[in-house]
Formats: sequence, structure tokens, C-alpha cells
Amino acid sequence: MSLYGMMRTGVSGMNAQANRLSAVADNIANSDTTGYKRSSAEFSTLIMPGTGGAYNSGGVTTTIRSAVSTQGVMTYTTSVSDLAVNGDGFFVVQDASGTPYLTRAGSFKQITGMGGSGPRDVLGRHQSL
Repeated sequence: MSLYGMMRTGVSGMNAQANRLSAVADNIANSDTTGYKRSSAEFSTLIMPGTGGAYNSGGVTTTIRSAVSTQGVMTYTTSVSDLAVNGDGFFVVQDASGTPYLTRAGSFKQITGMGGSGPRDVLGRHQSL
């Protein structure tokens, strides 16, 4: 194995661990965010083809998975405009320009002075009914 191959393998491993730490940091930072679903890192081994019978060390790659469609914990609230999705599905909301978005966060609030009328979610996007 060449010096370049050893460096490439080391950098690949450090990059994979950095991605894993990034996913953990996102999970901690968003632990109190309504509707946030955890992310996780999956590691895969890269096998590089050898040339001329020489050993090639390969590397590691990561894929970040976000569990956006999983059921979260339902909590009781005192707001009459809060909704929850039990099972599969999303709420369809839209911003002031009419661009649709999907969300499982059901914390809706009435906000005035943003143009248009009707319920909006916590980000100020219109709730489509």
C-alpha cells in the first residue's frame, strides 16, 4: 500500500466519523423541536479495485438517514389548533406564495398580518384544508 492509499483511507474514516457526529449534533440541537425526527448515519465499506496485484485499502462512506415518516410521540396540548397524524401521512401546508410543503408537525397557530387568512403552522405557512 502506498502512502497516498494510507492517507486516503484515513481521511475517508475521519470524514465518515465527522458525518456521524454531525447527525448526533443535529439530533441534540433539535431534541425540543416540534415534529423533528432523528437522523442516523449508516456506514458502507468501499472496496477499490487493485491494479497490478497491488493492495488497495479502500475506504468508508456514510449515508445520513432521516426518519421523517415515522410516528413520533403524541403529547397533550391545551391549544385547540394543534393536530396530530396517527399513522402514515403528512399535513400539506403552503407559504404566502402558495408553494406547498409536507410536514408532520401539527402545531398550528393563527397569525395575522402576513397576508391571506386561515390557520398557519409555526413557521407562518398556510394550512391547506
